[in-house]
Amino acid sequence: MLKRQYALVERSKLRVPGVPLVAETSIARFPPGAKNPLGLKYRLQLYREDTGETLVRYDVHHGKGHQRHFLGEEQPYEWGSVERLIEDFRKDTERIKQMLNEGAL
Repeated sequence: MLKRQYALVERSKLRVPGVPLVAETSIARFPPGAKNPLGLKYRLQLYREDTGETLVRYDVHHGKGHQRHFLGEEQPYEWGSVERLIEDFRKDTERIKQMLNEGAL
């Protein structure tokens, strides 16, 4: 059996300053195949440090494609690039941080 070769593009776990949030990212590339022609696996997640509740998550699954989860709602995510994915996650993180600071969450 052949093991899949992958290259880790990004992996981090950071506390968001000023609010009880943690951002975790994992992005890996591997040879494209029938199940994943893009050759990319990713999961970017923002969760509350105090409760563990996921507030934002971007991921990709065979059969479901690219997805964005925002405050409990799942929707398709229009793939563009790794750079755009990271920027979209950063924007959602800032939006959630603002909502927390305003008392909306």
